Amino acid sequence: MKKRGQVSIFMILGLVILLSVGVVLYFRQAALEEPELVEPRLMPVKNFVEDCVYLTGEQGIRKIGSTGGFITIPLEVETNPYSYLSIAPGGGFKLPYWYYRGRNSAPPLSQGENSIQEQIDSYVKDNLKGCLDGFKSFENDFTVKEKGDIDSEIIIGEEDVRINIFYPLTITDKENKEVSKVSRFSVRLPVKLKKIYE
Repeated sequence: MKKRGQVSIFMILGLVILLSVGVVLYFRQAALEEPELVEPRLMPVKNFVEDCVYLTGEQGIRKIGSTGGFITIPLEVETNPYSYLSIAPGGGFKLPYWYYRGRNSAPPLSQGENSIQEQIDSYVKDNLKGCLDGFKSFENDFTVKEKGDIDSEIIIGEEDVRINIFYPLTITDKENKEVSKVSRFSVRLPVKLKKIYE
């Protein structure tokens, strides 16, 4: 009789822990998706950053599409002439085989090292500041200062690719000297990358 009581207690305890974790994850995700309120006068800066995120993400996805799933071809593929198809004369453009001689070298879509999701993430982080160009297009109206590094989250969905960026900025209006903060930027690219991959 005691053993059945102990099993019941452990089952109830496990259920409570499972529900708690589920609730925490739900509210954490809901907080990430909640839009950041931005003053109307700062919308040009926010829109500019989101346009650059969109363009940079699109460039990364196009590179992945044109080079067989890799932004940068891995060294083991690059150095083995039997593991890729040379498209351009002189080997300037290489299209890696995903499966060759019993070896699967396809990049994973969303998990693992060198996954497509990770490559897009790295590409956006590495190239976003080049697009922003130090916010020079706003230097007459605003002073924009970075207050932290770029952090990104790439979500490859059924119908699109979403890029969420956390990039803390302090924006000072040169006319009235008001200081504001903006940190969250989000774009949706209408690319069915998951369907293409599968």
